[in-house]
Amino acid sequence: ASVPFFATTFLPPFNEGAAFVGLRLNPGITLAESVKIGTLAEQLVREVPEVTYVGRRSGRAELDEHAEGVHVSELDMRLKPGRPPSQIHADLRTRLASLPATVSIGQPISHRIDHMLSGVRAQVAIRIVGDDLDVLRGEG
Repeated sequence: ASVPFFATTFLPPFNEGAAFVGLRLNPGITLAESVKIGTLAEQLVREVPEVTYVGRRSGRAELDEHAEGVHVSELDMRLKPGRPPSQIHADLRTRLASLPATVSIGQPISHRIDHMLSGVRAQVAIRIVGDDLDVLRGEG
């Protein structure tokens, strides 16, 4: 009878004093264009009052454990105390909405833990499986 009242998360939410933004652009984008969009993202993120530092990586080396093309950028931010993380994340999402990218926002340690537990770099992922690749691609 008490099962519905059990906690449903593995760990309580963190307040790391930091934020993580993942930007995923269209594959095949040039490094120059990726840098241009990443620089714009950095400028937009710096407008958030709590952001004190921003660092960005675009792509990962071919032999890296998590190799990515230049179409993937990650921004790490240090935050000063202020609003709750959920409000800061909402502010970041609003400011970055104009970018031609898929944006994921979270906290660095939480992001890494989610990735390790699920193998996916976002909190929500949809996996479609089947034997017929044409049907999966919507071509059949």
